[in-house]
Amino acid sequence: MAIVSTLRNSQDKRRWATIEQIQWLLSWLPEYMEAQQQNKLHAFWIKLFAAWFKAFPCQEPTDADDSPSESESDDESDVPPDSADEVAFKADKRKRKAKDNKAKQRAKKAAHSRTLSQHDRIAGHWVQKKQKQLKTFMRWHCPSTQGPHKKKGSTPPSPWFFADPANKLCRRLQETEAYIHLYYEQHIVQPLRAQVTHTDIKGPMINLIRKVAKDLYDADLEQVEPTPEQYRDAIKMLPSYFDSMLAEAAHRTGWNFTIIMGGPMPVNNGDIQTASITLGKNTHGATFKESYAEFERAIVRPYGDCDFLCAAYSSDMRAGRSIQLKNQPDSHSGHTNIALPTNTAPDIADDMNKVRC
Repeated sequence: MAIVSTLRNSQDKRRWATIEQIQWLLSWLPEYMEAQQQNKLHAFWIKLFAAWFKAFPCQEPTDADDSPSESESDDESDVPPDSADEVAFKADKRKRKAKDNKAKQRAKKAAHSRTLSQHDRIAGHWVQKKQKQLKTFMRWHCPSTQGPHKKKGSTPPSPWFFADPANKLCRRLQETEAYIHLYYEQHIVQPLRAQVTHTDIKGPMINLIRKVAKDLYDADLEQVEPTPEQYRDAIKMLPSYFDSMLAEAAHRTGWNFTIIMGGPMPVNNGDIQTASITLGKNTHGATFKESYAEFERAIVRPYGDCDFLCAAYSSDMRAGRSIQLKNQPDSHSGHTNIALPTNTAPDIADDMNKVRC
């Protein structure tokens, strides 16, 4: 308790913001990320600055305060020496031009500053310094949410799951990072404020944000399970998914494919159903299912019967996957045909069979 009391009543000398101010800024992170995604940071800064100075007004300058020097906040990097190399010469020219532009801006700023009183110059300098600190806080304590920069004329990424690494346009978000973008305001900000109050923060705030988000994500992952409706929608997507994926796989490998699958069917009272997809034909123009007369009895049926699927899904689990629909058709029909898209893989065959466990 003594440590917590010390943190609450004293400010870390390495930080310019108090615990109360940090908590206040944390509540603005969701709006900052949204403005970052929409490229509207210019409007966000105006809103943030106005709210900040209303909540935490700057102190009034006194006669004891020193006036800021004209170049105090203008950090310039040295221009590299001239070089005979053409690339270095062009880079030197660009830097000299940028330096000249900044010199003009400083001269204009100095001329305006001479028209102000010492009180106004000090107050204006403090406001600018605080604005820079606020921008730095938001940039360093929030993950970047800007979209990938795609080169003009570049081809879209291949749907093939073994695509070459060179085809990747950007790094995908990790699960925890995506969780931050989706649920920061709803689930993360309150536990994060508690951590800020009771923890001696070291390093960038984003490290603490990621730690809190990971703990919450791991806890939610154990509790959240897809609904029967979500399972149904995913099953509906299988034909189009396999159509594009298997066509690409066959094109790249030159192989034939046979896939069997199965599980509880939500729209069929959660009963077990099996499905098979075959891609490729032999010299006689027949798929594996068509050329092997015992395909259903020797392969698909044992997979769905008590040997595997019925044992993998208990009766309670199957009942939990059921969707109760009005005017639901007879669930005891033994066979259901589902047509796959045939524009990219005309030789794909698909059928689904109900299994009695």
